[in-house]
Amino acid sequence: MSGTRLEGRRVLIVGGSVGIGKATGVAIAAEGGRVALGGLDAIVYAPGITLFGRIAELDATESRRSFDVNVVGATLVTRAAVPHLSETRGKVVYFPSIAIDDRPPRYGMASYIASKVALESVSQAWQSEFPDRGFTTIAIGDTQSEKADVVSEEVLQEYVPRWVVAGLMPAENVAAQKRRAEA
Repeated sequence: MSGTRLEGRRVLIVGGSVGIGKATGVAIAAEGGRVALGGLDAIVYAPGITLFGRIAELDATESRRSFDVNVVGATLVTRAAVPHLSETRGKVVYFPSIAIDDRPPRYGMASYIASKVALESVSQAWQSEFPDRGFTTIAIGDTQSEKADVVSEEVLQEYVPRWVVAGLMPAENVAAQKRRAEA
Protein backbone atom coordinates (compact mmCIF):
# COMPACT_ATOMS: atom_id res chain seq x y z
CA MET A 1 0.00 0.00 0.00
CA SER A 2 1.86 3.02 -1.24
CA GLY A 3 1.35 6.34 0.51
CA THR A 4 0.37 5.04 3.97
CA ARG A 5 3.46 3.34 5.38
CA LEU A 6 4.35 6.44 7.43
CA GLU A 7 0.79 7.71 7.95
CA GLY A 8 0.63 10.06 10.91
CA ARG A 9 4.37 9.94 11.64
CA ARG A 10 5.90 13.37 12.27
CA VAL A 11 9.37 14.03 10.87
CA LEU A 12 11.56 17.13 11.10
CA ILE A 13 14.08 17.26 8.28
CA VAL A 14 17.00 19.49 9.22
CA GLY A 15 18.62 20.76 6.04
CA GLY A 16 15.51 19.92 4.08
CA SER A 17 15.32 22.94 1.80
CA VAL A 18 17.55 21.45 -0.92
CA GLY A 19 19.34 18.30 -2.03
CA ILE A 20 19.15 15.02 -0.16
CA GLY A 21 17.23 16.55 2.74
CA LYS A 22 14.51 17.86 0.44
CA ALA A 23 14.29 14.59 -1.49
CA THR A 24 14.02 12.66 1.78
CA GLY A 25 11.21 14.95 2.97
CA VAL A 26 9.28 14.54 -0.27
CA ALA A 27 9.65 10.74 -0.07
CA ILE A 28 8.45 10.66 3.53
CA ALA A 29 5.46 12.87 2.67
CA ALA A 30 4.62 10.54 -0.23
CA GLU A 31 4.42 7.68 2.29
CA GLY A 32 1.94 9.62 4.43
CA GLY A 33 4.33 11.25 6.87
CA ARG A 34 3.85 14.78 8.17
CA VAL A 35 7.04 16.58 7.29
CA ALA A 36 8.56 19.87 8.43
CA LEU A 37 11.37 21.09 6.16
CA GLY A 38 12.68 24.16 4.36
CA GLY A 39 12.90 27.59 5.98
CA LEU A 40 12.71 28.15 9.70
CA ASP A 41 11.31 31.26 11.32
CA ALA A 42 11.07 30.27 14.96
CA ILE A 43 11.70 27.58 17.54
CA VAL A 44 9.69 26.99 20.67
CA TYR A 45 11.63 24.69 22.98
CA ALA A 46 9.02 23.22 25.31
CA PRO A 47 10.45 19.92 26.64
CA GLY A 48 10.98 19.89 30.36
CA ILE A 49 11.45 17.42 33.15
CA THR A 50 10.85 17.87 36.84
CA LEU A 51 12.65 15.53 39.19
CA PHE A 52 11.61 15.74 42.80
CA GLY A 53 13.98 14.86 45.61
CA ARG A 54 15.86 16.34 48.51
CA ILE A 55 19.15 17.87 47.39
CA ALA A 56 21.15 15.61 49.70
CA GLU A 57 19.61 12.56 48.04
CA LEU A 58 20.07 13.52 44.36
CA ASP A 59 22.50 11.37 42.48
CA ALA A 60 24.53 12.29 39.42
CA THR A 61 22.24 10.41 37.04
CA GLU A 62 19.14 12.33 38.16
CA SER A 63 20.94 15.66 38.00
CA ARG A 64 22.31 14.93 34.52
CA ARG A 65 18.88 13.85 33.30
CA SER A 66 17.36 17.15 34.40
CA PHE A 67 20.13 19.17 32.75
CA ASP A 68 20.11 17.01 29.60
CA VAL A 69 16.43 17.68 28.94
CA ASN A 70 16.12 21.22 30.25
CA VAL A 71 19.45 22.73 29.12
CA VAL A 72 21.55 20.53 26.85
CA GLY A 73 18.60 19.64 24.60
CA ALA A 74 17.73 23.31 24.19
CA THR A 75 21.33 24.12 23.32
CA LEU A 76 21.65 21.36 20.73
CA VAL A 77 18.35 22.17 19.02
CA THR A 78 19.24 25.86 18.95
CA ARG A 79 22.73 25.18 17.60
CA ALA A 80 21.26 23.17 14.73
CA ALA A 81 18.72 25.90 13.97
CA VAL A 82 20.87 29.04 14.24
CA PRO A 83 22.11 28.98 10.62
CA HIS A 84 18.52 28.75 9.35
CA LEU A 85 17.31 31.42 11.75
CA SER A 86 19.94 33.84 10.47
CA GLU A 87 18.31 33.78 7.03
CA THR A 88 14.93 34.82 8.47
CA ARG A 89 16.02 36.78 11.55
CA GLY A 90 14.18 34.05 13.39
CA LYS A 91 13.19 33.76 17.02
CA VAL A 92 13.70 31.18 19.75
CA VAL A 93 11.51 30.84 22.84
CA TYR A 94 12.44 28.76 25.89
CA PHE A 95 10.27 28.00 28.92
CA PRO A 96 12.03 28.28 32.25
CA SER A 97 9.82 28.47 35.36
CA ILE A 98 8.58 31.02 37.82
CA ALA A 99 10.15 28.72 40.41
CA ILE A 100 13.61 30.10 39.55
CA ASP A 101 12.68 33.29 41.40
CA ASP A 102 11.36 31.60 44.54
CA ARG A 103 13.23 32.47 47.71
CA PRO A 104 13.88 30.17 49.39
CA PRO A 105 13.97 27.73 46.48
CA ARG A 106 11.20 25.15 46.49
CA TYR A 107 11.95 22.25 48.77
CA GLY A 108 12.67 19.05 46.85
CA MET A 109 13.22 20.70 43.46
CA ALA A 110 16.93 21.58 43.45
CA SER A 111 17.83 19.81 40.21
CA TYR A 112 14.84 21.24 38.35
CA ILE A 113 15.39 24.79 39.56
CA ALA A 114 19.13 24.71 38.84
CA SER A 115 18.47 23.48 35.29
CA LYS A 116 15.82 26.15 34.66
CA VAL A 117 18.16 28.90 35.95
CA ALA A 118 20.76 27.53 33.57
CA LEU A 119 18.22 27.62 30.72
CA GLU A 120 17.58 31.30 31.43
CA SER A 121 21.34 31.94 31.26
CA VAL A 122 21.71 29.91 28.06
CA SER A 123 19.05 32.06 26.42
CA GLN A 124 20.96 35.19 27.39
CA ALA A 125 24.21 33.71 26.08
CA TRP A 126 22.61 32.91 22.71
CA GLN A 127 21.25 36.45 22.49
CA SER A 128 24.67 37.90 23.32
CA GLU A 129 26.40 35.85 20.63
CA PHE A 130 23.68 36.29 17.99
CA PRO A 131 22.20 39.76 18.50
CA ASP A 132 20.51 39.74 15.07
CA ARG A 133 18.17 36.95 16.18
CA GLY A 134 15.64 36.96 18.99
CA PHE A 135 16.09 34.72 22.01
CA THR A 136 13.64 35.00 24.85
CA THR A 137 12.16 33.13 27.77
CA ILE A 138 8.63 32.89 29.06
CA ALA A 139 8.56 31.83 32.70
CA ILE A 140 5.74 29.37 33.14
CA GLY A 141 3.89 29.05 36.44
CA ASP A 142 2.46 26.02 38.16
CA THR A 143 0.65 24.03 35.53
CA GLN A 144 -1.38 20.86 35.38
CA SER A 145 0.06 18.59 32.75
CA GLU A 146 1.03 14.99 32.26
CA LYS A 147 3.81 15.62 34.78
CA ALA A 148 1.17 15.79 37.53
CA ASP A 149 0.15 12.23 36.69
CA VAL A 150 3.50 10.86 37.84
CA VAL A 151 4.01 12.99 40.94
CA SER A 152 4.31 10.66 43.89
CA GLU A 153 2.04 10.86 46.89
CA GLU A 154 5.19 11.74 48.90
CA VAL A 155 5.54 14.99 46.95
CA LEU A 156 1.90 15.86 47.44
CA GLN A 157 1.96 15.15 51.16
CA GLU A 158 5.43 16.40 52.11
CA TYR A 159 6.77 18.90 49.59
CA VAL A 160 3.73 20.83 48.42
CA PRO A 161 2.56 21.89 51.91
CA ARG A 162 6.07 23.26 52.50
CA TRP A 163 5.71 25.38 49.34
CA VAL A 164 2.36 26.70 50.54
CA VAL A 165 3.73 27.63 53.99
CA ALA A 166 6.68 29.40 52.34
CA GLY A 167 4.22 31.35 50.17
CA LEU A 168 5.51 29.75 46.97
CA MET A 169 2.30 28.08 45.84
CA PRO A 170 -1.30 29.14 46.41
CA ALA A 171 -3.39 26.62 48.34
CA GLU A 172 -5.93 26.40 45.48
CA ASN A 173 -3.17 25.12 43.18
CA VAL A 174 -2.39 22.39 45.71
CA ALA A 175 -6.03 21.32 45.81
CA ALA A 176 -6.18 21.18 42.01
CA GLN A 177 -3.00 19.09 41.84
CA LYS A 178 -4.32 16.72 44.51
CA ARG A 179 -7.67 16.28 42.70
CA ARG A 180 -5.83 15.50 39.48
CA ALA A 181 -3.60 12.95 41.21
CA GLU A 182 -6.60 11.22 42.77
CA ALA A 183 -8.56 11.07 39.49
